[in-house]
Amino acid sequence: MKEKYIPKNKKMWTEETVREEALKYSSRRDFRQLAVGAYAFASRENMLDEICTHMIKVVASQKWDEDSLRTVAQEYTTLSEFRKHDSNAYNAARKKGILEYICSHMEGHEGARKKPLKKLCKMTKRDLEKANEGRVKIGLKPLEIKIRTCLVCKKDFESIGDRTCGCTRVSTARLTGFDVI
Repeated sequence: MKEKYIPKNKKMWTEETVREEALKYSSRRDFRQLAVGAYAFASRENMLDEICTHMIKVVASQKWDEDSLRTVAQEYTTLSEFRKHDSNAYNAARKKGILEYICSHMEGHEGARKKPLKKLCKMTKRDLEKANEGRVKIGLKPLEIKIRTCLVCKKDFESIGDRTCGCTRVSTARLTGFDVI
């Protein structure tokens, strides 16, 4: 029987060498990314939990709602400070379209709207709730109400997916060059 060929630059992992290698890293993510072979060996041998006890646990990503975003934003006095020190919350607020509302207390921020926001009617909100129930049942992400700026009149409005507030009869399909959902 032939001996197994092992290239010279390839390292053979043992329990001892994997333990030594794991001590170099402070998180499983770093261990997995920077010591691929050692991590694979430890995983195959079911010893990850045992050798990674010294590593910090990374918290799973947080689901942000408006109240928690507002609470986090209250800790900062400027928008740039908020963006720098808590970029996850900042980006979540920006994507939800509520950044200027939760940051209206900050210095130099003109967060207070000068024009009233065009709201969705109650009927549309009820229809959205029913649609979301159906979407959740089939495993789809629920639709969210976002604050958008109308492509035609440039006023802010609540939207489920439209890019115009209904100010004109212009079809969004005719607005070339814009991202239409």
